Amino acid sequence: MAQLKVSDEDMQLLGLKTDFAYETFRRAVETPEPRLIQTAECLYHHDLGDLLIKLTQRSTENFRRLNKGGKRASKIEGFIMQYVLMCGRSNPGDCFKVEIVEDLEDGMGGLRRFLEAKDDLSSEEGEVFRLIQKRSGELREAGRYDLVFAAMNYVRENYC
Repeated sequence: MAQLKVSDEDMQLLGLKTDFAYETFRRAVETPEPRLIQTAECLYHHDLGDLLIKLTQRSTENFRRLNKGGKRASKIEGFIMQYVLMCGRSNPGDCFKVEIVEDLEDGMGGLRRFLEAKDDLSSEEGEVFRLIQKRSGELREAGRYDLVFAAMNYVRENYC
């Protein structure tokens, strides 16, 4: 496995991109404007996602398959979590070995336990980021952006 090298400049750029996307998302949740939700999703998907791909392409095929809690992802873990909260859905055919029991009373639609989970580091391919993406995708499809936003705040307070 190749090392993941992220410079201070890269970290600054990740911070700027996530701050801008977060502010757009915050405004969208406060004033339920569908176009702002779409804009926030695009910012996370394209601005943040493209930068994460660029930063990780030499060390992994897909940054969502890095081990959450692992050494390689540790520096950018909070940024990956923000991305998976807002982008895409898990593939229907994905089979996961990790089992996470949701607490639907957490104020985040059950996402807190997913966010706090860590991958089995003996596994070469991480699952937790994709599990977060799957659960968050279900919430977004149901229009529960308020719960995704609460999870986003939790990530920004605890992982960034």
